[in-house]
Amino acid sequence: MGGSEAAGALGAATPFAYERPPRYRRWVAGFVLAWAVCLGIGVFGVVNRSPQYARRNTATASECPLPGHPAVHPGRGLGEVPPLPPSGFDSTTAMVWWLLASTAASLPLGGLLVWLYRAHAEATTHAGLLIQAGIYAATGTGLLVVGGLGTSDALVPGAVLLIIGALLAGAWHYWKQQIQLTARLLRVSANGLAANLGLVPLALGLVFAAACAIGPLTALAFAVLQNGELGPNPARGGSRECVDALSGNAVPCCVFNTAGWAAAYVALPWFVTLAWTSLLITQARVFIVSGTIAQWYFAPGGTSNRGAMLRSVRHAAGPALGTLCFGAAVVTMARIVRGMAENLRRRGVLGLLLSIPLRWLASLVEYLTKYAVIMAAISGEALVPAGRRAVDLLARNCLEAITTTIWFAPLSIVFTCLTLAAAWGCCNAGLFSLLVLAHGAGGEPESWAMVTTVGWVSGALAMPTLFFLGGIVLNVLDAVFLCWALDRDASTVSAQKEVYDAFCALPLKPAAGAVVEGPDGRVAYGAELAVRPAAPAVPAAPLGSPSADQQQRQPLLAGRDPSVDLA
Repeated sequence: MGGSEAAGALGAATPFAYERPPRYRRWVAGFVLAWAVCLGIGVFGVVNRSPQYARRNTATASECPLPGHPAVHPGRGLGEVPPLPPSGFDSTTAMVWWLLASTAASLPLGGLLVWLYRAHAEATTHAGLLIQAGIYAATGTGLLVVGGLGTSDALVPGAVLLIIGALLAGAWHYWKQQIQLTARLLRVSANGLAANLGLVPLALGLVFAAACAIGPLTALAFAVLQNGELGPNPARGGSRECVDALSGNAVPCCVFNTAGWAAAYVALPWFVTLAWTSLLITQARVFIVSGTIAQWYFAPGGTSNRGAMLRSVRHAAGPALGTLCFGAAVVTMARIVRGMAENLRRRGVLGLLLSIPLRWLASLVEYLTKYAVIMAAISGEALVPAGRRAVDLLARNCLEAITTTIWFAPLSIVFTCLTLAAAWGCCNAGLFSLLVLAHGAGGEPESWAMVTTVGWVSGALAMPTLFFLGGIVLNVLDAVFLCWALDRDASTVSAQKEVYDAFCALPLKPAAGAVVEGPDGRVAYGAELAVRPAAPAVPAAPLGSPSADQQQRQPLLAGRDPSVDLA
């Protein structure tokens, strides 16, 4: 059943398809088969792993004689090498607890990020860019000063950082208008996320599901790599003694040579399945967020969006599972191509030239797949038709506006997250320094080294939380962007005033006409101002017809200035 028919059956004319048939069942079967192969080979590797692996560092020369030279004495093994210091289990446990505590303490920063974009989007966007420019410029200036005092190695990094800071400041000045538009879009996205806060714990649940899926695969890979046999250490250089041929220091007599089939398993089926699984979780997040936001976007004014997220979850786990498996497989292949491009880039000028189109191709495939998944989440179409429709929709309506969502919005998120993480690290370092002074340890250099370490570690631990919430904000923005394009293409206005204001300020292709308000209060795009070469837009319903579509659309003030920010 199509999106409009399904929506009509439920009493709301909307592009969102409430009922949809299963898609790409073969890709689901292929994903299950890949997991079955990995699990089967992994279990075989666990059962048949070599007992020699446990003795790879303690074996004597008699256990791995040189070819054609059987050992007549055990030689000096690793037992004669001074033992390594104990691993420090207690320190490791303390570090794990520290990481958990730091991560938990940084969780409110994610809420602060969303609040900043809701309440102070413009100031947050501009401040993030300017603060990063200032940090680069200040660091570069400091390195140049240090280089001028005699440390010549600091001159080049200082100059590079100073140039980066100048470029960021110049970009802020040159693209100030685009950055302002980006701030308004991010406010819309933050409000959409705030209206659907259930997406945050759901995304956390998907991360946990990814860990539960990837953990066993990783454990199986380690077990499979324990299949093989001991061989003489190449560092011995053919000597019967277990010493390094160059330095004369004692080295392990033997090394463990992994079996060829085990290495092939890790290189191909295991790696592909691991990447496929992790990217499937990512595609599921994009799908569920997009489906939930689409229902919120097209919902009639004053109605509740209750049950929207669970409906999208059922779609993702049911009829759209094949679409997600297919999309994840496409992105997996794109990532493999990107990896090949990175390898080529390090192999001379020719490899560098060949890597450029491959990297662009991989990026294009990933970007188009993202919008195909978003369209599939809204319309219930299969991935390929949804991708074609999304590309055609964006090309006919708002292709010029994609630059704002591709470049400026993610860049703003990154700069804001880095700024908040740096502030979090400075706060932790400051509080810890007060603790050091309170205990009278201010004169010990080791204590201040610990203060610096606390600042860096706490800032680094805050980044995953911030980037996680920032990624959800970007997912919401992509979904709202495509919903608005659907609205514009259909010559209708379903958006709230804030959404309408933000997107109308973007650089767009000529609209179907001015936004007009009929006698009944219904808002839609008027007649075309110019003939477009593309397919004609879907005509709006007659203004006087009492259709469900009229109940859906939100009345807006006709003829108002779209540059006015009503958020």
